[in-house]
Amino acid sequence: MTVLGSNARTLLMFLLVSLLAIAGACANGDDDSAANNDDASDATTTSNGGPDVADDAPNAIQIDEDELDILSEWQEAGVPRFQDGEVLDFEPHASQVENGGTLLLDGLDADASEVIGFYRGALAELGWTERRVGSREMTAENDIASLLVTVNEYDDQTLIMMILTDRLEQPQT
Repeated sequence: MTVLGSNARTLLMFLLVSLLAIAGACANGDDDSAANNDDASDATTTSNGGPDVADDAPNAIQIDEDELDILSEWQEAGVPRFQDGEVLDFEPHASQVENGGTLLLDGLDADASEVIGFYRGALAELGWTERRVGSREMTAENDIASLLVTVNEYDDQTLIMMILTDRLEQPQT
């Protein structure tokens, strides 16, 4: 792990709690209690099969694609860096997506709504499709990958955890 010292335990706890929340949400997306997530209970599905967007989800921020900095770890998938956030840790995992894995990014002094608003605008500009959006997390997909973005604030530090993995196939209705 590249982040060491007194923040290592906080970082590890952040990752474990986030992964448990993700696992619960993935196990049963319709069971809000499985993810223990207040945003999920406010999410609604549009009648045309659009994304689940929580009532308190921040609006997308208008982004100019030419001003985006794509993370070097995820160039092929086209995942942008939040502002000038530093990559704190990157753990690749087995995936058909090049460099699929988990990335921890410093969110600088931004709050969760700024981060989610940025990713809603930036990912849409890059051709990603939103699947679920809450006040502190979102999922999106493009032709080759699925992306989960979660935001947590600890001790005046905003941490952005992203997981890039194979695109999940949507069930045919």
